Formats: sequence, C-alpha cells, structure tokens
Amino acid sequence: MVIEKVISELWKQQYLDYKEERERVDGMTEEELVMLCRQDIIELNEKPYCTNMHTLSIMETIGCQHQIKADKIAGCSFCNWDSSRMKEIAHLAKLREKNVKLYADTIKFSFQRIRGENCTATLIEQMSVHDILNEKQYPQEAFHIMFKESGVYRNTPQIGIISARADSVTAEKVKMWRTVFKRSLTIGIGVECGNEFLRNHWLNKKITNENLKNATDIIHKEGGKVCANILLGLPGLSEDIALPLFLDTCQYVLNELQVDYVLISPLINKENTLGCLLNKQVSTISTQLLINAIRGLEKHFLSQLSKITFSPDNLESMKRMKTGKELSELEKMYKSIENMGTVYTTASDFYDPLLEFSYVKKRKMGQAAMLVQQLEEGMDQACKSLGLGDGVRKEFENELCNARLEELRWKHWN
Repeated sequence: MVIEKVISELWKQQYLDYKEERERVDGMTEEELVMLCRQDIIELNEKPYCTNMHTLSIMETIGCQHQIKADKIAGCSFCNWDSSRMKEIAHLAKLREKNVKLYADTIKFSFQRIRGENCTATLIEQMSVHDILNEKQYPQEAFHIMFKESGVYRNTPQIGIISARADSVTAEKVKMWRTVFKRSLTIGIGVECGNEFLRNHWLNKKITNENLKNATDIIHKEGGKVCANILLGLPGLSEDIALPLFLDTCQYVLNELQVDYVLISPLINKENTLGCLLNKQVSTISTQLLINAIRGLEKHFLSQLSKITFSPDNLESMKRMKTGKELSELEKMYKSIENMGTVYTTASDFYDPLLEFSYVKKRKMGQAAMLVQQLEEGMDQACKSLGLGDGVRKEFENELCNARLEELRWKHWN
C-alpha cells in the first residue's frame, strides 16, 4: 500500500537510529543488556495512572510490531507513540533476540518499577502494551512470570483491561487472560474507522472488517468484553466529512460488531504523523467538531450512551492546544463528557446546525467524490513534502480506482 511508503519515509530517521543502536549493542552480553534495559526503564520514571478503583500500568516492551519491521518503521499513520524512544526499544529488541526469558523478566521489572513488588491490585487493573496478545511483543514467558509463578499481585485482580490488535486475538489467548481476573476481562481493539478502505489505505491499520468480526466473536464466546477504540477526525480530511464518517463508525461498532464499550479519541496530529505532515504543524480537531459529534451521539445513539466514553488523555491534549473561546467551550464540554455514561445535554448549548447543513448538502453532491478528492489532494501534498515523486501518487490513485464505490460511501449514515 502507498500509505506504508509514506509513513516509512516519514519515520526514516527513527528507523536509522533504531538500526544503528541495535548494531551498537549487538556485541553486549545478555547480562550487560539486562542492566542497560533496566537503566533505561529507571530513567523513564513512568508513573501509573491510579485512583482508588483503577490503575493503568505501562509496561516496557519491544514496541508495536505492526509498526517496527525488519527493514523500516511504518505503523498507523495517526500514531507516534514510540517516536522518542527508539534507542530504548532497540535495546529491548536485542535482549529479546538473545534471551526471551530475560526479556520477560525485564517486562516484569518495568511493571514492578512503578507498582512495587507484590503490589495490591485495585478493582480495575489495566495493562498497557500496544498488543499484549502478540507473542513477539509479550511472550508466554512474560505472562507466566507475572501471573503464574510468583506473580506480581498479592491479591486476585477483579476486573482487567488489556489492548490488542484484532488479528492477534485467539480463543486460547483470551482464555489464558480470563484466568487472571476474577470478575471480567475487557479487550480494547483498534477499529479507528468503520470504513475499511480508509482504515487500511489511509490510516495504514491493516485490519479488515473480517478481522474485527472474528476478534469480537471470539472474545464474546470466551466470556470477555470488547471495547472498540475509534477516532473522531481523520488526518487530512475536512471536518464536514469527518463527522458523518465518525457517526458511521459508531453505527458499525455498536450495531454491527455489537461491542460492549466504545472509547473515542479526538484526533491529535502529533509529530511524525500524517496529519502533522499535511497540516504542517501539531494540531487537533476543532471544539465545534467535538460538540457536533456529541450532539450526534445524543441524537442517534441515546439508548447506548452508557457504552461510550472519550479518551481523557486526548481531551487533555485538546485543552492544552486551545485558547480563547474554543478553550472556554471545551472546558464546559469537558465537564459533561469526562465520565462514562454521562448524558451529553451540554452539547445542545453549543450545537452548530450550520455544520450539519454543510455535510448534508455536500453529501447530496456525491460523498464518494468528495472523499476521493480530499484523499488525492492529501496524498499529493504528502508525496511532495517527502520527495516521493509522481509515481507513488499515481500508485495511490490506482488504489482508489480499484476500490469499489461502495467502500467509499458512508453506508449507515443518512
């Protein structure tokens, strides 16, 4: 896919740093690598997100295996999670290559560094790893060391939340994780966008609708719950297109996939992402799009609002990037959306019918044509910015031509 070439070029320097660091530490002994990785973890000085009932623990691993490949770094076009710590990831990758048991021990060390040894589990325990069901990133050895041998908790955790790619979900792995938590297990999977073409050819997710359906079915069959992670706003697309695409995605995850929860992340165009490249700066969605999205949820999914929440991290990032009237409105909105299950009545106070009129009018003019035009313009700009040439841009045009028209329509939103 062309989008992978774009993201690979965008992350070229990070890949070179990663490759150089792996080569530099290649001659180290296993013991030296362990000490180096532990020192990296100590210097990170991560703090868990913790309340009386909920703890989020970030564990250090070799990074997202969808992103980090043998010959390049090219993950999701909207994500820059590991961009600032490629050298530390290179150290862990070399350790895993040499001794998976020591790598697993190091993951446990990263957990205990922030939680302490033999810690007390809170009611909700959330394990933060890009894809905790990926054997390369989080091997069986790490699971057994942390949960089957001496263990990391002094008591049995009640409710667990983990995250995984849909194509990593298997019945065996879900059963394995179900044994850790006494009451329930929720697995967050990245859907991002209900439109499969956009998810894969623009966001570079490489997850099909079939992958999502299979993962959801397996998790439910094994007694788990599913949280669909979705985006509000897509890089390079106008907000009057982003809004109906978002509501279409909500329809897809709630009524087709029938997930248990939905976590909405307002798009933040960070460094080393497609959105930042196209906007030429770090940016986020407008407060007005957030308002209209919440109004749309209230209007079309009122009976399912208890399943829906917004990412607090992304909302806080939005607040830091807003000033004046937008910040004032966002702060008022924030009070009504910070907790799952809140009724979003505050949205009515700020709702802008002109935005809805705009996308309704344009939809009648041909939604697929609008979308194709913006995708072509965005790819043209990305290729010029990265010096990729006309050949790559034309290759993307061929991808668009080969897509069925139905794939570019908003199927559920009318």
